[in-house]
Amino acid sequence: MTLVFNILNKEVGAWQVVRDGQVLISHNFDIIRGEDKSLLHLQKLLDDNKLKLQDFTNCVLLVKDASMTQVKIFTTIINTLAWQFDWPIVADYYFKEDNEQALAKLLKELAKIKKFTAVNPKYNREVDISISKKQPKYKIVK
Repeated sequence: MTLVFNILNKEVGAWQVVRDGQVLISHNFDIIRGEDKSLLHLQKLLDDNKLKLQDFTNCVLLVKDASMTQVKIFTTIINTLAWQFDWPIVADYYFKEDNEQALAKLLKELAKIKKFTAVNPKYNREVDISISKKQPKYKIVK
């Protein structure tokens, strides 16, 4: 079975279980800015369906739309899981086709990979970095 971490947009993600190219189980969750609970949702998917991480043989990361920080966090999560279990892994960032087509393409790619190699995060947009407008509640004095 394949574990898929699917980031649908900046606000919604899904953990999916795929066998023979078909999504058998999908657990959607909200992505809340400033906190990442994606691993809690993975645990919920596993518990609700009586699965264990050892049941999987590889994994996929699909990122349709996400901020640079989200891309880095989600890539780190999937790399860590894959490394821990020595799963082959593939990823696609900011794909143009629909979700099913992107997944099918990555599953074909995944079939050619036999062991873990980390994926590198890719950010295809101009980075939006701004100065915080928050004012500190303290004052530095000499």
